[in-house]
Amino acid sequence: MTGDKKVKLNSESLQIIVDESRLKLDDQLDSVKSLDNKAAIIVSFSGVILSILLTSDVFNGGSTAATLIGLLIFLAALLSIIVLLVRAYKRDPDPRNFYVGYVIKKPVETLEVLAGSFIDSYEKNQKKILIKKYLVNGSFVLMGLASLILFLELANISCKL
Repeated sequence: MTGDKKVKLNSESLQIIVDESRLKLDDQLDSVKSLDNKAAIIVSFSGVILSILLTSDVFNGGSTAATLIGLLIFLAALLSIIVLLVRAYKRDPDPRNFYVGYVIKKPVETLEVLAGSFIDSYEKNQKKILIKKYLVNGSFVLMGLASLILFLELANISCKL
């Protein structure tokens, strides 16, 4: 955890590091839940909009706008489904292995391993969460483009009436 140099840390400092690392890891895992919820909403909303588009008299003519809107919404839903795929996020340490390995160790040694484990988990989760964020943001952009095109198409149709 401390790199090439072995630094003697006291248990109070290590406890602070463990507590803060645990909080950051908890925040990170809450972020995953939030992104999953947003992705589920996008998938649901996309399904409703696609079903309306497919049954709408306004878009029955097979217009280019309707096709583009449908494609954008479908892609937004697809990106969100990718977000919802189950991925394993690290939340170390494994309680059984931790107990077996450190039940007889000094508290400072145990805290040092625990802090290192939390930091390692946090760093390994970062890339996966960043990808999730990009996918959810991409879904929102695609939904926004589809909404803009839909608005323009509806405005064009109302002008013709």
